[in-house]
Amino acid sequence: MLHDSGFIYSGLSAASLLRFVVAVDASCAPGGYFNLSAFTLQLPTGTSEIVTTILTSGLNGCNGYKDQYFFTYTIDGSLAMKVPGTPEDTGCKTTSGSKHCRTELREKDPPSWYPHDATNRLSASLAVFDAGGSTCVSQIHIDDDLSSKPVCELYYHDNGDLIIMGVEQTIDGGN
Repeated sequence: MLHDSGFIYSGLSAASLLRFVVAVDASCAPGGYFNLSAFTLQLPTGTSEIVTTILTSGLNGCNGYKDQYFFTYTIDGSLAMKVPGTPEDTGCKTTSGSKHCRTELREKDPPSWYPHDATNRLSASLAVFDAGGSTCVSQIHIDDDLSSKPVCELYYHDNGDLIIMGVEQTIDGGN
C-alpha cells in the first residue's frame, strides 16, 4: 500500500515467486507473475468515497487487471503500485475516513491469520521512489469489530529512513 505519491515495488512472498518468469512480458498483468489469490486490489480511482476495487478473480493471470497504478515493472518483473498524489493535487479518490489516496492489496479473508499465534509473517522486498515525505507502505489491522484503525503502520520517510513502525496505543487510533 502507498499513501501520497511514489512507487512501491514488492515481491509478495517466496511462494509467489515460484511462478516468476525471467523474461518479463510487458503485456502480462501482475497476476501472471504473482499469486494474488488471497487479495483484492483497491485503487485511487472511483467516485466520491467509493474507490475502485478489483476482486481476486479479476487479478489472476496475464490477462488480469493492470493499469497505470498497478502493473508489472518490465525491467525486473517487480509488482509496481503507484499513487498519483493527494486528492487536492490530483483528484485521486480515498476511502471513507481517510485523507490519503492509496493503491493497496487487501487480504480478501481478513481472519486468514490469528493475532494470538506465536508468529505471523508476510515477507516483501520493496523500494519507494518519489515519496514526497512520509509514506505508509504497510498496515496491520485487527478484527473490525474491535477497531477500524490499524494496529500498526510501517512508514518510509524521504530522508531515507525505512522501517519506522507506528503502533496504536488505543483501539480508537490517532496515536
